[in-house]
Amino acid sequence: GMVNLVLRRLVTTGSIKIVNLDRRKMKYLLTPKGLAEKYARSYHYLLRTIRTYKTYTTLMERLIDREIAKGHRKFMIHGGGDVTDLLAFIFHRKGDKIQYRLAEPGGAVTREPDEVVLHCGMDGHGPAEGISMLEAILEEHERSKKGDIDELV
Repeated sequence: GMVNLVLRRLVTTGSIKIVNLDRRKMKYLLTPKGLAEKYARSYHYLLRTIRTYKTYTTLMERLIDREIAKGHRKFMIHGGGDVTDLLAFIFHRKGDKIQYRLAEPGGAVTREPDEVVLHCGMDGHGPAEGISMLEAILEEHERSKKGDIDELV
């Protein structure tokens, strides 16, 4: 019922056209208007995704720069996924002065004495010491919305 309602609305607005192939089969075609709408939505989705990427990369870079300003030069990224990938990218851009290594989740984690652990998991089962990147990013984002730090992007 709901699908038919949506389809009728799309036909009414001129976004799709229905072609009857026989009594039981129909073909749904995007009209130029429907194609333009799909393009616009995809474009805006891509812009939001890029803006989100820039925002969180900036937040993570600020957190890392703060640790570097404290004199830390060795980091361990503990976890997997997108946050881990972004952190590795940020460290790679920092150059040879900063050392980092990846520690897969689930394995035994041995932290070196002068190493800062950046925990990237959502399960809360990371190393006892270190920075939870997700919590730190959320706190940093809240600070930026309150105006405590400069505009992000």
